[in-house]
Amino acid sequence: MGAEGAAEQADVTIELTDGPMQGWRAWPAGSDPYETHLGLFCFREEPDRIRCGFLPRRTHVNGEGKLHGGALMSCEDFSLFLIARRELGGAHA
Repeated sequence: MGAEGAAEQADVTIELTDGPMQGWRAWPAGSDPYETHLGLFCFREEPDRIRCGFLPRRTHVNGEGKLHGGALMSCEDFSLFLIARRELGGAHA
């Protein structure tokens, strides 16, 4: 997908209707190839904050069996994107 297609999908989110992240929002699989590879990053917008999270899988752990720092940093990157998106009024951040 080129930049134009990505921009068209930038604000198309879905609401999760079941599981532990029920009521949270996410971009559908395929919207961002990297996030699709890592797994679903979710968010919930509240009046004074944005909450972000993901459900770690076995593929997110390092050689010691602990959550890999890269997985955490990817979630933090997603969080920063959402903050910028909110501050820019929904524009593609």
